[in-house]
This record gives sequence, structure tokens and C-alpha cells, in this order.
Amino acid sequence: SLDQGIAYCAQTPWLVNATIQQNIIAQSSMDQEWYDTVVSACALDVDFADLPRGDRSLVGTKGISLSGGQKHRVVRS
Repeated sequence: SLDQGIAYCAQTPWLVNATIQQNIIAQSSMDQEWYDTVVSACALDVDFADLPRGDRSLVGTKGISLSGGQKHRVVRS
């Protein structure tokens, strides 16, 4: 039933050239508890440990500094 709403998720992740954290929170204000929950649910905490600046790492143009799986997990956060 469409009365519950629908969503569209493109196959190609769309990221802005900003930090991972900025891509996750987008236009929202920072809510650390929510952010930590999302990062854990998407298993990004493991990725952050391997990145030199963690979630403050720049994703680069079109997410060039992230793997395909990382791009999708950041976008779906």
C-alpha cells in the first residue's frame, strides 16, 4: 500500500566533496547519540578506524577516497 510512503535509492551513491560526517548529517544539526547509532548500524566505525582522519576524512569528488561499499554505507546513513 502506498499510504505508508515510498523512497527512491539510486544505485549510484551521490556524495558531496566534504567530510564523511558532513555527508552523513547533511543539513541536519548534529545529534551525537543519533550519529553514533547510525555509524554503528552501518558498520562505519570499523572504516573510520582505518581512515587517517576518521569521519573527518574528505570523501573527495564523487567519493573517490572511499570504496564502493563505503560510499553506499555513507549515503544510506
